[in-house]
Amino acid sequence: MRFRDWLVASAGVGLPGERSRPSPVDSNTWPHVLASLTTQRIAGLALSAIEQGMLTVAEDQQDELHDAHVEAMANCLRIEQHIARVTSLLEAGGIPLRVLKGSAVAHLDYEDVSLRSFGDADVLLRAVDIERGLALLAEAGYRRPAPAARVGFDRRFGKGTYLVADDGYEVDVHRTFAMGPYGYTVKPEDLWLDHDEFLLGDLRIPALASETRMLHACFHAVVGNPLDRVLPYRDVAEIMLYGEFSWDRVLELAERWQASGVVSRALVTTWEVLSIDTEPEQITWARAHPPSKREATMLAVYAANTSYAAKSVGSLRVMTWSDRLAFVRLLAGSDRSFARGHSRLRWLLRGTGRALRHRWPGRGASREPDN
Repeated sequence: MRFRDWLVASAGVGLPGERSRPSPVDSNTWPHVLASLTTQRIAGLALSAIEQGMLTVAEDQQDELHDAHVEAMANCLRIEQHIARVTSLLEAGGIPLRVLKGSAVAHLDYEDVSLRSFGDADVLLRAVDIERGLALLAEAGYRRPAPAARVGFDRRFGKGTYLVADDGYEVDVHRTFAMGPYGYTVKPEDLWLDHDEFLLGDLRIPALASETRMLHACFHAVVGNPLDRVLPYRDVAEIMLYGEFSWDRVLELAERWQASGVVSRALVTTWEVLSIDTEPEQITWARAHPPSKREATMLAVYAANTSYAAKSVGSLRVMTWSDRLAFVRLLAGSDRSFARGHSRLRWLLRGTGRALRHRWPGRGASREPDN
């Protein structure tokens, strides 16, 4: 039994293209299929695939899938209560924000919001507001389980952190899209030039503008998806095929962020994984612009088995010298618990060794021109 066929058939439902129809599964195999569909947050898409004849299940299996989807939607509603609360708290404190990923994508990029479930709340803050925003949320009962590396690290170098509410729900507070090299090539100021909004009740929730939302979807599919889950590809397909955005602006930002390879890989991989058979001009561009040698090496830092330390030290490759010195100084003075129980020196050395296994052009590798 290939669970991947069930995942792809579900994630690709309604998109142009022919996909294989997985064989029905017996009662012994079904719990594993159901677990895969719910873990990857595509139970709603799977139900749609059943309605369209792409998947065949027994009546009791469909009932279980329906129950799992109802539970996921109830969970999303509880998360959106936290999104509304966090938005109100921060805006009352004079702190602007952007809601990222799940809820924003569901409301702004899917025709049916119930097809896109999510597991936590993600908000973006400006670097200058990170510490004040975290303090304000802490006063409201959102606690931070993981300590900051050191005062000033979140504001200058961190991707973000996560907070936990009294009821156990998580709120991820971001400064940028990714840790590692792309945490320093993405220009956070570009994310605040414009925005879209969606409604939760009567509250207007700010989200990224369509172009930066498209780029974030590409990052999530390529950089933030080491387990190769299918939902991030569906997000890319939804925005690419049905979204309203300026492709020229996407390319302009991608080049400015040294992330053209992220976009091309996200588009090509999405089209291949979901077997989409239409080819707009953006896909033609993506096939003609694979990641350059430098970008391929940057992307390798995000492999599934790459450690947190290796990603952090890999960032040194794209930093200015002043930022490199500040980064090492802050980490060297960080709390031991930030280094996962290792001494700070040992943590840095381990990360350096792993990062240097990725050969960078001009850093011990043959100097070849970018593709």
